[in-house]
Amino acid sequence: MATPSLAEEHQIGQEALVSLIPAVLREAWPLLDAHNIRGTLPRFLAAVKAIVARYGAASAAAAVDYYKAERVAAGIAGPAPSLRLAPTPADSVIEDAIGWATSDLYGPVTAESLTAAQSKVAEAVSQMVLDQGRDTIIGATNTDRTAKGWVRVTEQGACSFCIMLALRGATYKSKQSADFKSHDNCRCHVEPVFTAYEPSHRMRELDRLWKESTKGRGGHDARVAFRQAVEGRPVTGAKDGGPKGAAKGLHALTKAQIEHQIALTEGLKDSAWRTGQLARLRNALRTAK
Repeated sequence: MATPSLAEEHQIGQEALVSLIPAVLREAWPLLDAHNIRGTLPRFLAAVKAIVARYGAASAAAAVDYYKAERVAAGIAGPAPSLRLAPTPADSVIEDAIGWATSDLYGPVTAESLTAAQSKVAEAVSQMVLDQGRDTIIGATNTDRTAKGWVRVTEQGACSFCIMLALRGATYKSKQSADFKSHDNCRCHVEPVFTAYEPSHRMRELDRLWKESTKGRGGHDARVAFRQAVEGRPVTGAKDGGPKGAAKGLHALTKAQIEHQIALTEGLKDSAWRTGQLARLRNALRTAK
């Protein structure tokens, strides 16, 4: 099995960090009375803000270490400039996120609605924590004169939206207004670019899948067609039949590459999509050479 790259090691570390969040939140949940949300939400929010600040700072600190390691690996001489940790999100941002995540509790409270709210809160907190690491790297590339920019890198099992953004390639300093556009359950990460950007084999395969599945299409129709191809199933909004080239992206990989991707996927946080993708990877492995 191939040795993980610096980027993969960083991603695994970030994933390990946010894997601790659900357990920490379970300690805070007794502060929120599901039958008195308005009265008890402020104290729950105070605990959540502390969690976001603590784990976000850890994510940002790890991002600084990763950035420095990539800089050295790129052969950049001299010390790195002073790198700032991305700040904790504003109180209003955290309040809006947790308000949305707990909105289903303003009504009949059931075991299902409570579980759903807990899951939404965990994902919202994880996103805010990971964003601090992502924003730290983006900020570093903008202030480091030796950096050319940054690139979005998807993990195995990423959604079609994230892949589509990643296929745009490096975001150079001339486009500093571009943001990361993360979402709940997003596990994409940021890699700094110090030399000419060269997409990985997997990204080249996904680019081929984009071109094949969207040929002759544009706008919304192209995005839907690509999502069909990535997920291997028809999705809402498609104008015609099933996905085009859905299996080609996996079956074009070698046995060693598929085994490596399976190992990475098994070590990451589970989700319905990732579970399905893992099954597709294992199926592709049976016929890989």
